[in-house]
Amino acid sequence: MSAPNGFAEYGVGGDSAGARRTRRAFRLCVFSCVAFTWMLWFSENFLRYEQTERLYLGSLTMAPESARVLLRQAVKIESKRGDSPTPKYLEALAEREEDDLVLPTYEKAYAVSPANSFLAIRYGCRLFGAGRWQDAGALFSEASAHPPRNALPMYLEAAARLRGPGDALNLSGSLAQVAKTNNSALKVIFPPPLWFSGLPQAGECYAALRRQAIDECCAPLYEYTRWITSAAERDIAQNRVQYWDLWLETLQTMGERLVTSAEPGTVQATAGVHIQLAALQLRERIYELEKGQPSEKLIERRIKLQTANGWLSRFLESRDVKIEADRLKYKFPLGLCGWTLAALVAVYILSCAAGRIVRGERRHWNVPHTGAGRAMMIGGSAVFLALLLLTMALQRVSASQDSWMRTVLYLWWGTVAGLLIFGALYPFLTLTRPAEAAGNAAKSDGMDDVLRLARKERRKAAGVLRRRYYGVILGGFLSAVSFWAVIHRVLLTLYPWQLGLLTTGLGAEEVQVVNRVVALLH
Repeated sequence: MSAPNGFAEYGVGGDSAGARRTRRAFRLCVFSCVAFTWMLWFSENFLRYEQTERLYLGSLTMAPESARVLLRQAVKIESKRGDSPTPKYLEALAEREEDDLVLPTYEKAYAVSPANSFLAIRYGCRLFGAGRWQDAGALFSEASAHPPRNALPMYLEAAARLRGPGDALNLSGSLAQVAKTNNSALKVIFPPPLWFSGLPQAGECYAALRRQAIDECCAPLYEYTRWITSAAERDIAQNRVQYWDLWLETLQTMGERLVTSAEPGTVQATAGVHIQLAALQLRERIYELEKGQPSEKLIERRIKLQTANGWLSRFLESRDVKIEADRLKYKFPLGLCGWTLAALVAVYILSCAAGRIVRGERRHWNVPHTGAGRAMMIGGSAVFLALLLLTMALQRVSASQDSWMRTVLYLWWGTVAGLLIFGALYPFLTLTRPAEAAGNAAKSDGMDDVLRLARKERRKAAGVLRRRYYGVILGGFLSAVSFWAVIHRVLLTLYPWQLGLLTTGLGAEEVQVVNRVVALLH
C-alpha cells in the first residue's frame, strides 16, 4: 500500500532533489575541511623538502631506535646517488647509532668535515669514553684550532693528556694546560645539538638533545676529576701535599668556569659544582694538615657549593615531572578529540543500523530539520571549536592546568552528552503524531489502516532523521577539529599533535636556576 499524500510531514512528496543536493553539499564541505588540513600537513612533511632532508627532519623528534632507521636510509640514498656525503646526516646517525657502530660512523662524518670543531669534540668524547685517550687528545687539539675559539676542547685535551702509557699520570703537564686555559679569556662553549632551523628550540626534543650533547662532553671532565682527586687522596694520606693545594685550586677554577662561562644550563652547572666540591674538600684536608685547623673561607665556600648543588639536584629531580605535566596539557585536547570521534562514529553506525532495521526509504530523507535541530547541530560544532581554541590559549598562559582542564572536560562532555541525548529525542520532537499526520485522510471506515501506515511511515522517517542528525553532528565535529588544527598551525607554527616540540624543555627555568647559582657563588 503506497503512502497517501497526507504524509508529507514524513518526507513523502517533499523536495527529494533539493534534499539530496543539500546532503551532498554538506558532505563535500566536511571532506574539504578534512582534506585541506591533511594536505597542508602532508605537503609540509613530504613535499616541501627532498627525501634525505625529510628523513633527517623526521628523525629529530623520534626516539633513537626509530631515528637511526631514518638516518641510515638518508645516508644510503646519498650513497646510491653518488652525492658527496652530508656530514650532518652521518653525525646525527652517530649520535643515535648502536654502541658498536658509533665510532665508525663518527669517523666517516669527521672525514667529510674535519674543520667542524663541534663534531671533533663529540667524536673525541666518544673516543675518550672508549679508552682511546691519545686519539681523543689529538681530536681535541684539532678542535681548538678551528672556530669558534673555545676553552672546552682545551680542558678536554688536558683530560686526555693526563693518561700516558700504562697507568702513569701526567699531572703537572695536564694541570698546567688547565691553568693556562683558566687564565685565557675564552668562553666554555658546548656543542649545540643538531637541529633544523625551521623548528622551535623551546621544546622537549631540543632540550633532550642538548642535554645529551653536554652530558657527553662533561663525561671526560668527570673522569678527569676522579683521576685527579684519587691521586690527591693517595698523596694526602701519605702527607705529600707539596703542590696539591695549587693543583686542586686549578681544578676548582675549571669547575667555576663551567658554571659561569658556559651558556646557562643545569647539566654543565652541575658538573662545575661537582668538580669544585671534589677539589675543595681535599683542599680543606690539606689546610688542616698544614695549619692544624679548618679554613673558615674554604668552609664558607663549600657550604655555598652544597647549597647550589641542592638547588640543581632538586631541579633535575623535578624536571621529568614538570615536563610530563606540561605534556599532559597538550595531550588533553587530543584525547578529547579521539574519544569524542570514537563515540560519534559508534553512535552514527548504530543509527545507520537502526535505520536499516526499520527499512527507511529515500522518500523519508526529505523531512526538513527544525530550527531547534539546526541550532543544536551548528551550536555543537561552534562549542567544540570554541573549547579547542580556549584550550589552545590556556595551554600557553596557564601556570596551573588542573582547574581549567577539569572545567573544559566538564563542558566538553556535557556538550557531547547533550548532543547525543537530543539526537535520541529529536525525531519525537520533530515528527507529528500518527493520528495528527493521518488527519482527515481517512474516515471512520479505514481509520485503522491509515493509522497503521502512519505509524510505520513515522518509524521509518524517525530512523532516517536520527541518522541524518548524528551524521551532521559527526561532520560538524570533524570540521571543527580541522579548523582548530589549521588555526593552531598558523598561530603557533606547529600542529597540535607535535607534542615533542610543544612540550616545554624548561629552558627558561634552567636559566633562572643557573643564574641563582651564579649569584650565590659570586
